[in-house]
Amino acid sequence: MGGSVGGGVVGTGVVGTVVVVEVVIVVSSVLVVVDSSVLVVVDTVLVVVDTVLVVVDPVVDPSPVGSPVAAMAGVEGSSGGAQAATVADTAMPSRAMMARRVRDDEQRRGKVTPGGEGECFGHGAILRAMLDLTATETALRSAAAACRSERDVVVVTGEEAASYLHGQVSQNVSGLAVGHSARTLVLSPQGRIDAWARVTRVDDQTFWLDVDSGHGPRLLERLERFKLRTKATFELMTMTMISVRGPSSPAPEPISERQVDVPVLWGGASGFDRLGVDIELPPGVTEGDPLAFEALRIRAGQPVMGAEVGEKTIPAELGIVEASVDFTKGCYVGQELVARVDSRGNNTPRRVWGISADEPIATGASVEIGGEAVGVVTSSAPTGDGRSVALASIARSAAVPGPAEIDGVSVEVLELPAG
Repeated sequence: MGGSVGGGVVGTGVVGTVVVVEVVIVVSSVLVVVDSSVLVVVDTVLVVVDTVLVVVDPVVDPSPVGSPVAAMAGVEGSSGGAQAATVADTAMPSRAMMARRVRDDEQRRGKVTPGGEGECFGHGAILRAMLDLTATETALRSAAAACRSERDVVVVTGEEAASYLHGQVSQNVSGLAVGHSARTLVLSPQGRIDAWARVTRVDDQTFWLDVDSGHGPRLLERLERFKLRTKATFELMTMTMISVRGPSSPAPEPISERQVDVPVLWGGASGFDRLGVDIELPPGVTEGDPLAFEALRIRAGQPVMGAEVGEKTIPAELGIVEASVDFTKGCYVGQELVARVDSRGNNTPRRVWGISADEPIATGASVEIGGEAVGVVTSSAPTGDGRSVALASIARSAAVPGPAEIDGVSVEVLELPAG
């Protein structure tokens, strides 16, 4: 028996040494081993975040194969040397490990909070929905499915809101009708992307600009930078987004005080995004596996902030200029570079391509052709048939589309949208 206060618990008994690693806060603990399969903690307050249990150097082997303790410890009835294994690595198949990798990538680029309930890429959401990946893909092809996530939204309100935004973003905001939305670029004076957003006109003097979760503060700072004496206010909010995709998606509902339904076309996948506060799923549509939606996004070539969109990215690299820019509206911040590159055929030093592979693909991995590094993977996701899809930023000089290698695995570089 043993106890401690701080970042870990060590208890000794008939099983051996049980170590809880990562983040554990323990106050006045007593760990008692009752028998080979029951652990009792008496007079203890535990705060545990994403823990891993490991059994190190077992003293004896009292645990029959298949018992709870043996299952957690990764011990298969042997009393020999240490056979430590984490619960996740012994219990999760390769597809689950791919899901965990996607989750970690999402956390790295600031899109989700670890363990967030109800998020498209929250830890819990992925683990709960893992078994529904294939079923979700089927629904997206032949019916409809939904995915819930969070979006950062900058609400711009005031009598000069329309005119101010019109000079700051690449879309024709002044001509945007109430209840309508459009993709838009918010650029630096040098023409690099500060945010790839969606602007929605809620009423005559109110606009919502929504971006990927975690990137709202940057958008807010950028919009306020040139405000001066403009008669408009800016507020950063977090809203829920329910993404509905599939050929049987219901029709979007009219704008209301609570929500906006925005029609969306991802490659060949139609549907809409419902954005708002305290919103509900459309009748008859169920939530699916978020990994299926991530794979759908990747195949459609839809970039996200923090992955395909970085601080030095220019719009033409992503293939989003046509959908995000109104070339007839007049001047806006960053316009010069967009117009110049467009006049030259949007021929940029790098461009985002699709990737298809038979094995998992790691985000950040190098794309090689003929032994030469030509690009880097920016997003990846598993598919229901055990394969994977990805997006990669690849140099203009590379011989693509066509075969390539990633970490020694043969892959295919594809034009976007990729199916």
